[in-house]
Amino acid sequence: MDATGLHLPMARTLTDDDVTAIADRILLVLSKRLSEPAPPPAPPAPPSPPAKIVPPKLAFTLAELAKELGVSKASVYRLEQRGLIKSLAYLRTKIYSRQEVERFLKDGMRHLENSLSRGSGGPRHSTCPR
Repeated sequence: MDATGLHLPMARTLTDDDVTAIADRILLVLSKRLSEPAPPPAPPAPPSPPAKIVPPKLAFTLAELAKELGVSKASVYRLEQRGLIKSLAYLRTKIYSRQEVERFLKDGMRHLENSLSRGSGGPRHSTCPR
């Protein structure tokens, strides 16, 4: 019995013959593995198709602009009524040029930065009292 109270078989000391038998077995296994042909390499992955380069849109319809800005079409219409963004009405459908949209966004950011620097807390809706 050992200190834990279990019966464990006594380990025996390896003899020279035991060590030789183990070494021979290791050599046999290694020689088998080395003599086996290596698995064929995986075929190369097919080339991916070239990425399609899409130029940026030059203009947006009302629906496209609303989706791009993440607002409703009514909100875009209100922005236009307030004179904050201008449409090109040369066609039956109003379109908004990319340059006009970028100008609107830059002006909006400039206005927001100015109102925050003055400590007004940023833009607020006229019907929401503070």
